Amino acid sequence: MKHKYYAEYKNIKLRPLEEKDIEQLRIWRNDLRTTRFLRPIGQITKEMQVQWFENYIKDDEQIIFAIDEISELNRMVGSLALYDLKPNSDTCEIGKIQIGDLEAHGKGIGRCSFVMAMKIAVEKLNIKNFVAEVHRDNIAARTNYFKIGFRIIGEQLSVAGGIEDKIEITAEELRNINYYNNIKITK
Repeated sequence: MKHKYYAEYKNIKLRPLEEKDIEQLRIWRNDLRTTRFLRPIGQITKEMQVQWFENYIKDDEQIIFAIDEISELNRMVGSLALYDLKPNSDTCEIGKIQIGDLEAHGKGIGRCSFVMAMKIAVEKLNIKNFVAEVHRDNIAARTNYFKIGFRIIGEQLSVAGGIEDKIEITAEELRNINYYNNIKITK
């Protein structure tokens, strides 16, 4: 869905995904080094990516953010989504994160981006509960989720093979993160 939500914290900025970003996302999505835990869909063509973006703009149940690193790299380094945004529901899923820019790995950008997106959801969309799935072999993602405060509520088979844990966190728990109140949100 088109949206106008922005968040900024230290060197990270979340902003609406724009059409100019989708070619870089396609390149990252086609890179097996950064997508092994994502749903396998094969190589994405430029035409497929344009169609995906057109469908996304019409989809009222998801918000995708571009993640920019704004101090050292000064560019988009990934993306993240809030999805399953159902009318009259106070729960949504967070994920579909990809820090595709390899120079941005290991800098805490993914973890901070999750908290930033969830703060937008809490304050602008009245979301009170967040759920996600994380592959048991995805150590970096698991570390980030559990440092934020997510807890395991179940497990399931992963479409990428293996097992993934179903996890959740509440907005109330999220507010306990020490930098939560320092995240600046604009619309």
